[in-house]
Amino acid sequence: MALSSASSSARLAGARSPPASSGRSPSRARSSLLAFGWHRAEGVPCLWIFTSPAGDALLVTIVDDMFFSKSALSDGAIAMRTCTLLSEKYNNMRMEREREPTSFKGFFSICRDRAGRQLRLTLPNKITEAAREHLPALLDGGKLYLPSGQKFQQMADSLQLVTPRPLKLSHPQAQIQCLIGSLKFIKGLHPRLYLVIHRVSCVMASPDPEAMLVAQAQATLAAAYAERDVGITYGGAGLSASATPRLGGGFAAL
Repeated sequence: MALSSASSSARLAGARSPPASSGRSPSRARSSLLAFGWHRAEGVPCLWIFTSPAGDALLVTIVDDMFFSKSALSDGAIAMRTCTLLSEKYNNMRMEREREPTSFKGFFSICRDRAGRQLRLTLPNKITEAAREHLPALLDGGKLYLPSGQKFQQMADSLQLVTPRPLKLSHPQAQIQCLIGSLKFIKGLHPRLYLVIHRVSCVMASPDPEAMLVAQAQATLAAAYAERDVGITYGGAGLSASATPRLGGGFAAL
């Protein structure tokens, strides 16, 4: 188990919890947290709140991971104490601790801007991995003749499922499905590409192996690779209007 206890611009810290602390916190983990003085936030199953004269903290549980906030008064003491109690509760489970983590689950990159009080999550390693597997020419920096602009948008809007659906996908269809799966993984951190990834995902169950879908999926991956350091930014004073990502727009710039 790995424990990360480092504040972000949102005053959040990361930690991995015992298996019992899943997203919806099974009864055993719930009873432990309640016994330690935490109480559940109303209407948010994965959010816990701790308040005391010595300080306060928030705890978010995601599967086997825990994210703690820390206050100026308590620093990281509440997180450390909670993790120590959980470790003792579950037979002294070993928990490795790391401050100021720069990654999460091995592929999310965490970038901090202390001056701007911002935290940015990106997926450059995962996108590069997808490019290496499905479109290695991207890594070589060579010229790729892929659709862009209005043509890119029109192709995305016109994609259709192959009917009737085959009982077994062909090898080219399986390859396209794998590529689309890589795109679905990154769409949560790339709002500008969300709509086009949604379009190709809609035909994922029975993809057309013809050139149009292949080019569409590859062009989407190429766009993601070009913006592999783009992600979701939390905190700060906000982005300028020109830098604000838009859902369902911006195809012409791809």
